[in-house]
Amino acid sequence: MEQTIEPELRRWVYGSGKVLLGLVARREAETPLILQPTAG
Repeated sequence: MEQTIEPELRRWVYGSGKVLLGLVARREAETPLILQPTAG
């Protein structure tokens, strides 16, 4: 995936119009996993 996905992931932290700290933490943890190269 391209590096442009990182800012997009950080946008998805809302529930009922409010920033949810659990989603913020999840996106922070997910970003490096998604950006790492895959084997094959």
